[in-house]
Amino acid sequence: MFRRGTYLCLFLLAASMVSCRKDDQTPETGRMRQAVDISYRVDQPDVTHHDHVYSDMVFQQYDEVTVQAGGCVTIWDPNAGLSRAFHYVHPHGYMDRGIGPPFNAVEHWHGLIQIPGATAGLEPIASVIARSPIYIRALPPGVDPSQLQLALGYDYVDSRNGYGPATISSDECIAEGPAWVVVNVTHHLQPPILPCPYPANPSSRMDMYWTAVDANMLPLNPMWGQQCFVGLYPAAGMFECNYFRLSTPDYQLLLGSPPCSTHLLTGNWTSRRGLPTCNPDDGIPSDALHGHANWGWATFTSGTIYYNDYSGGWPYDSDANAVYYADNRSVFTTNTHVFGSVTGLDLEFLQDETTDQMHSGWWNAFRQADDPTRRNMMNGQPAQVVGLLGIDVIHGNMELHPVLGMAVQIRSDAALNTWAVFARPWGNEGACGNSIVDSAINNYPPGDMRFMLPVSFTPAAITTRYFSEAYVDSSVPGAVLLRLRFPGPLNYGEIDIAPTCIQQCPPGQCGTPEPYGCGTCWTCTGTCCNTTCCPAGSYCCDDQCSPSPQCR
Repeated sequence: MFRRGTYLCLFLLAASMVSCRKDDQTPETGRMRQAVDISYRVDQPDVTHHDHVYSDMVFQQYDEVTVQAGGCVTIWDPNAGLSRAFHYVHPHGYMDRGIGPPFNAVEHWHGLIQIPGATAGLEPIASVIARSPIYIRALPPGVDPSQLQLALGYDYVDSRNGYGPATISSDECIAEGPAWVVVNVTHHLQPPILPCPYPANPSSRMDMYWTAVDANMLPLNPMWGQQCFVGLYPAAGMFECNYFRLSTPDYQLLLGSPPCSTHLLTGNWTSRRGLPTCNPDDGIPSDALHGHANWGWATFTSGTIYYNDYSGGWPYDSDANAVYYADNRSVFTTNTHVFGSVTGLDLEFLQDETTDQMHSGWWNAFRQADDPTRRNMMNGQPAQVVGLLGIDVIHGNMELHPVLGMAVQIRSDAALNTWAVFARPWGNEGACGNSIVDSAINNYPPGDMRFMLPVSFTPAAITTRYFSEAYVDSSVPGAVLLRLRFPGPLNYGEIDIAPTCIQQCPPGQCGTPEPYGCGTCWTCTGTCCNTTCCPAGSYCCDDQCSPSPQCR
């Protein structure tokens, strides 16, 4: 027997009409319950901002979420000086950026949604609908409620966007009203069962698959759907995805038959095919997307980093290039970059936005170093990276581009663990893209990024330096949580983590504490003389072993 209650609330939030309905249920047994606990509706979602947080819709661990949406929006076309009507979920029309074929620099604008712990950051809402229901994974330590709020957005920001009459309408908006979104939530007490999507769905070969989330509620160490089932990595990302060809005349991505992914990939198009770095490699078809095809935001924590080079200034893209070798070879393809003997994900970050602004500590030395010195500083070090997972279609490389967060372990010994870290809220996807990409990670003002730095000991002392604003939490078992806020466009510095150490060796053991109090003690069957174990029957005189008890 159970008691069922219902409430309905209607209110005006910004320019959006929001309604919600909640059904109170008895606790579940296993995962059999299918009733919807919360049905949350937004009419006329905000299309003037990249993301809009709905603070009254807070998710919970293990929630099962289904998304529905429809309707049209009126978008301002600055090139033509007029407004156009596009479908909010499945826009077939596009706006030419004034470049025209053969550059293929056109844009499709989509409604976006972020369900923390269940999406790869802000994703096209059509992508989430196609994968519904989706599930929120187990929450990592240190998560606060503000990280679990619903966010909706739009991937073309203009204050003149809205829901008024459009100068030019389209067939896709005939008999369609204003855009709307419904989010249905079923609470669960048990962790979700997340079977490999492949081979049950052949179109999931290159779906992002993850079972855990990081401290930013992003996919943690994701892999491909095919990799989840088969192991290793897909045969060839470019080939399986039809080389990311574009349809005509509407420039939609054609991902093969069957498609290689159920994700709606977002395209970041180049308008600079004349640049040396933006000319397609041999074998890339002329009708392929000239730019980047992106899955979403992700975090990788189990791997090592290798620096490659600085691409150079104009006519190149001024990127610092590195490679991340994930221990489980996650999201690798045979197109993945090969740097020496290291096969991994390309890491790219614009120096103008990152290292050129770093003038303290390890990062300052990195900024001033040439490529060989940078390799000596970075190669083979444990690292964590946060970035936009995609494929550079022009060159066929899987990459995190832009990298928004990076933590490199620059010291690890008995005395001290030190990490050099940088974080930023947005980044440029290079000369072969056309726009700055905003992550909307933890985007409540002023926003932050979080790193879970592993430790194998109980921290005794933690010191941060050079960061503009940083907070640490040492209560997390096996890790230190570093939280970097964004009062500006970049936050960087270093963190020292010292273990709890023996300050004085017990009787029968020798040793001397080091500068951080982490000296090594060892058993001595003779006589301890400072750091030396003297033979049995000998004595310690003036810090030296002596056969006589009488010191001179």
